Amino acid sequence: MTNDYYKQWESNGYINVPGVIPEDECKPYLEICNRVLDSFLENNPESGEPGYVNGHSMRKIENSAYHETHRADQIALLDLFADPRILEIANAVLGEDVLYRCSTYWYEPKTKHENGNWHRDVQFTNPDLDEQRKIIDDNPPQTGIQLFLPLVESSDSEYVPGSHLRWDTPEEFRIRIEDDQKNNQTDEMPNALRFHLKPGDVAAFNANGLHRGRYHTDKKRRSLMLTYTSPSYAKEDYFTTTPYFSEAGFLDDLKPDSQVFYQRYIDHFADFWKSET
Repeated sequence: MTNDYYKQWESNGYINVPGVIPEDECKPYLEICNRVLDSFLENNPESGEPGYVNGHSMRKIENSAYHETHRADQIALLDLFADPRILEIANAVLGEDVLYRCSTYWYEPKTKHENGNWHRDVQFTNPDLDEQRKIIDDNPPQTGIQLFLPLVESSDSEYVPGSHLRWDTPEEFRIRIEDDQKNNQTDEMPNALRFHLKPGDVAAFNANGLHRGRYHTDKKRRSLMLTYTSPSYAKEDYFTTTPYFSEAGFLDDLKPDSQVFYQRYIDHFADFWKSET
């Protein structure tokens, strides 16, 4: 099975694995994440200001600031992020035992409807088109993966299969880039695949391929995105600035395998957290 994940990822640029977590197991996680989202919208502990109700996502849902009186919720989330059923997929795609990186909780905007723009993530780090094309043509090895785990039924992620292996066709380029990107929210992207996901399914795609999310006020988008990385490429940045992992007893009461998984993360970044402090 792990070989199948890798082959599908390499050829299509995405994987879609149904029923990784049974649907009935997802209900408690939805309740926990919604409680944390309410807390975030009232006060984001990273900024000291209310979270944005028309945003799309919040980061680091396991942050201790959200769980001061809800330790059991924090333990449940951490055990989920280290669940062998999920890690099996990430390990298969990256070809090694992954390191934790970050959690994200996606939610629908309250009043601002948005279709989402077609893009390749490489365009945000490399605005020059020639550089973008060179990266796509070189097809660099995958060093990280973002796994989507919906907690409600969702059809709001789209991807163009195989686009991670090649540059844009003229029509794709017109949609993504031309005319000051005025066409990049169209529903007419050729060969686009929309993921129809039920709670507990897992999907992921190569972010160098063409993709977009959709953000509708009338469609629940409550989904976790769990990000993992190859240990050799683990970066010290905002996403891995999580000094609460160093709190005394932080790993207590987690499952033994979860403790081993996060101890590797702590060992990798503990010095960085100290320097940031």
